[in-house]
Amino acid sequence: MKKKILLILLMVFCLPTVASTEGYPVVYRISNYYDTSLKVKVDVVTKHLGTFILTNSKTSLSKVPQPRKQVYCADDNRLVEYNRTQRCSSIYWYIELKRQPMDGINGAGQDDYYLNNGQWLITEAYNFPRFHNISKALVCVNDKTCQPIPVDGLPLFFIWGKQPTTIKLPSLTVNIFTDRQGDTLLDKQKLVKWLEPRYEYIAQVFNTDKGYPINIVWLARDTNAKVSGGLAGYHSFLANYYVENNQLVKNTETILLHTSLHEYVHVASPYRYATWIEESLAEYYANKAVTLPEFNINSLARWQKVAVAHPSFATGLYEANQKLLNGAVSYYSVLYIKGSAFWNEIDQQLLKQNASLDQFIPYLAGTNNNIELPKVFIEKVEPIIGKDRLDQLIKQYLR
Repeated sequence: MKKKILLILLMVFCLPTVASTEGYPVVYRISNYYDTSLKVKVDVVTKHLGTFILTNSKTSLSKVPQPRKQVYCADDNRLVEYNRTQRCSSIYWYIELKRQPMDGINGAGQDDYYLNNGQWLITEAYNFPRFHNISKALVCVNDKTCQPIPVDGLPLFFIWGKQPTTIKLPSLTVNIFTDRQGDTLLDKQKLVKWLEPRYEYIAQVFNTDKGYPINIVWLARDTNAKVSGGLAGYHSFLANYYVENNQLVKNTETILLHTSLHEYVHVASPYRYATWIEESLAEYYANKAVTLPEFNINSLARWQKVAVAHPSFATGLYEANQKLLNGAVSYYSVLYIKGSAFWNEIDQQLLKQNASLDQFIPYLAGTNNNIELPKVFIEKVEPIIGKDRLDQLIKQYLR
């Protein structure tokens, strides 16, 4: 029997479901024409707006060149220009999807796919042009399931076509979506049970609102694939697990769990940081959470093994931050490995004084406009570990 796809939309972000579109001037309506469609249509009624100005979609990295959707006016099928005043009763555009490739989907990518178990996976990035001076917007399917789009923050992921595996924990609900291999190869209950106390800890450190479910998309990736990983979205994330000949490879669950911790830090944190702080904290707390409640030096040990492995590791974290924002994505590894070692060193020094980095996370908030370690953080930590030691670590890792 055919599935009623248009009546089932499982959006991978978790604001409260909206029963009515009233009060939302912009409503994106997604529809697909048949059960295996590689193209979905997005319609927006704009007549009530009078005139409007279409602006770019949200992306994860603002420095990445942004392709624009070709948007059409339904009145006469003319192209709608961006950043110019327009008048039209309704606009529409299409999102083209790829079939899930044989070597799997890169969890760190921002492409749109039709999965091998009959699900559609669409990212907000590039796909939903915004409207100038209009912040309230919904995404709907036939007005049956509607969710508001947050104005700022991480991009959304949309996945629909199958019910997720929902696991209710004492203080957290987790919805897990997988592809065909994940349906049979992954023990979701076991994996989430391991994650639970670590998610509780991370949520406590980052002062997370635990009222929203966490939505996880685990995607198979061939062990020989060159690019893979994870990507955080709004109350959701993607992460790869690794297969060979349709079987899980050795240690893949360990890698998957680590990625699921790293990405959860991004999801859990309400703070904004400079990129190097954001990525290095996520990596450090992914490592720190593994051995709870015991303290570990896993991040520092890893750094000591690879510090001389590549010339880029000699780059200070401030400079690596700028290179990454300028498009040199190889510097992610510097932020992950060298950056997490920096926090491990700071945390270790604080531990000697019966303190913890956990206490000082709010003082790291900032923006990429100022990539240096925030002055308020230095003022809080310096009296505890000493000015000389802190200056030494800043010089060793950051400059």
